[in-house]
Amino acid sequence: MTFALHRQTASWRRIVTSLRSLVRLRFPGLPMIRFPSVFSALLLCATFVGAQAPAATAPAATAPDATAPAATAPDATAAAATATDGRTDLRVLFVGQDPAALKVMFSNMAVERTRKLYRERTPAWEALLRYHFKNVTVVYGDDYRVEMSDAADVTIFDVPPKALSEAKRGTDPVTGEPTYQAATYLPESFDRPAIMIAANAPRIGEPLGLKLDWL
Repeated sequence: MTFALHRQTASWRRIVTSLRSLVRLRFPGLPMIRFPSVFSALLLCATFVGAQAPAATAPAATAPDATAPAATAPDATAAAATATDGRTDLRVLFVGQDPAALKVMFSNMAVERTRKLYRERTPAWEALLRYHFKNVTVVYGDDYRVEMSDAADVTIFDVPPKALSEAKRGTDPVTGEPTYQAATYLPESFDRPAIMIAANAPRIGEPLGLKLDWL
């Protein structure tokens, strides 16, 4: 290796000498005192590092196993069977869309694409929850009762329950200004942990005095 390094050094010296001559011709007034020694040192270091570095070998790419089954999301019936024993021991109550009686919140969303997604929504939620939690109960919005939340650690509202009181519009008897009283879906005594998805947060929470927005 010493002999090879010596030969490389001699080659670099010849190159530096040639460069020095070219630079002297191109820039006659440029001092040349330290140029050969500095440039030679830099090139020598580069040569030495290059000689010491082992050749990098990239691992051979392997083709995917064609016989391996493709990963698929669990459906509602197979979620509990495919989930690991590490599922959380939490009682979850999910209040969702009834595929047979869809409730589209906004009229401009009442298109076939929305209805299709709404029909798939509750089964998809159920599969997801059963995959991660041991105890999951699914109920449709109109079938929900407040006491059901007493038996759950958390209630997830993907749709509002059946209204306890309907929205009311009227006129203020003093000012004559129009008035509006939002529908209520939960009693003021409701104190159970709950997650309200999207517009259900203000729709269910604001009549109770909760300052909630879309979640």
